[in-house]
Amino acid sequence: MRILQKYDCGNLFEINKFSDALCTVCSKADTECFHKKCTISNTQIKYNTLLSKHLRIIAIAFFISAFFSLNLLKAQEFDLGDSVKIISNDSMIYIQQKNQKIIVNNDTTNTQKPDTTKIRFGNKSISIIKIDGETYIKVIELKDEKNKNFDFEMDDDNAKISKKSEKKKKEDKFKGHFAGFEIGLNNYGTDYFSTSLNNESDFMELNTGKSLNFNLNIIEYSFGITHNAGFVTGLGFEFNNYRFDKPYNLGYNEARYIVPDTLSNIIYDKNKLSTTYLTVPLLFEFQIPMGPKEKNKLFFSAGLIGGLKIGSHTRITSKDNDLKTKDDYNLSPFRYGITARAGYKMINIFAIQYLTPFFEKNKGPYLLPFSVGLVLTSF
Repeated sequence: MRILQKYDCGNLFEINKFSDALCTVCSKADTECFHKKCTISNTQIKYNTLLSKHLRIIAIAFFISAFFSLNLLKAQEFDLGDSVKIISNDSMIYIQQKNQKIIVNNDTTNTQKPDTTKIRFGNKSISIIKIDGETYIKVIELKDEKNKNFDFEMDDDNAKISKKSEKKKKEDKFKGHFAGFEIGLNNYGTDYFSTSLNNESDFMELNTGKSLNFNLNIIEYSFGITHNAGFVTGLGFEFNNYRFDKPYNLGYNEARYIVPDTLSNIIYDKNKLSTTYLTVPLLFEFQIPMGPKEKNKLFFSAGLIGGLKIGSHTRITSKDNDLKTKDDYNLSPFRYGITARAGYKMINIFAIQYLTPFFEKNKGPYLLPFSVGLVLTSF
C-alpha cells in the first residue's frame, strides 16, 4: 500500500513501512533530498502507518456489526402488554392481539393506487393500506386541537363513518310519530264525529268526561321517502272505557239483539263498558323543520288504522257490590277507521274516527265510535 505525505516544501514523499520517505521530485530519501525543508521523522512514519491500520479495522468492524444486526431483526417480538404483540419476521410483520393476528407486508415498492382505511381513536390515527394484495399499517399521533374531543372515526377511502357522522346521519334519518302513550276521550254517534243518538240508541248515552281512552303504542316502523316525509306503521293496544250516563246496561233480547238492561233497582257508582283492541296503523307523515338549527319539527300525519278486538266486559260498581261481566256484546271483532296526528315538540294530539259500526250489523244500534286526545310521551 502506497502512502503519500505532502510536506511544507510542497513536494510529495512516498512512505512505506520498511523505508524512509522518498521525494517524488528527486526520488531521494528525505535525509538525502536537497530540499532542506523536507524532513520527516521515523515517529511520524510509524504514526501514519498505525492510523491507516486502525481505520481499516474500524471499517471492518462496522460492516460486521451491521450484518449481524440485520440478521437479528429478521425475527423479533415486541411485547406491548398482555393484549398486543408485534412480531417481525423476514419481510412480514404480525400484529397479534389475543387470538387474532394481523399480517402486514413491509414491501412498499408497489405503485398501484392503494385502498386505505383510517381508524381514529382520540388523537391516534391508524391507517390500514392495502395494495397488490398486501397490507400495511401506519399509526400517527394527531396533535391538532380539534381532535382532542374526538372519540372514534373510521374512514374507508370516500366512505366515512364516525360517532359524529353517525349521530348526524341518525338526526337526518326520517323518524315518524306513533310509538308512545296516549290518553283521550271516547264517544260515538249516528254520524262521523257526532254525539247525537236516536231513539234506539238513547239508552247508551255517555258521560263523556269519564269515558276515557288509553293507547299504548309499543312498536313503530318508519319508512322515509325524504328526510322529512315517509310512511309510519307499528303495533299498539287501545283500551276504551264507555261510561254510561243513564241507569242502563247492555242486555239481549230473544234475537240476541242489544237492548237496555234496566238498573232501576240498583244504586250504583259506576256503570261502564270496556273494550280492548290490538291496533295497526298505516300513516303518511310529513314534517316541517323549525328553529335556527331545524332540530325541532312540526309534523302532520294521516292514514288508516285497523283494530282486532281481544277483550270486552261490563262493570257495575255499587257500594255493596262490584259486578264484572265478560261478554262480546255483539261488538265488531274487526274494525277500521281513519286517524290523524299533529304535533310540535312536547305538544302532540291525535284523533281516530272508526268507519266500522260499534256493533255488528243487525245486532245492535248503529253507532260510529271516535276518540280524540293527547300524546303524553313518545318512545
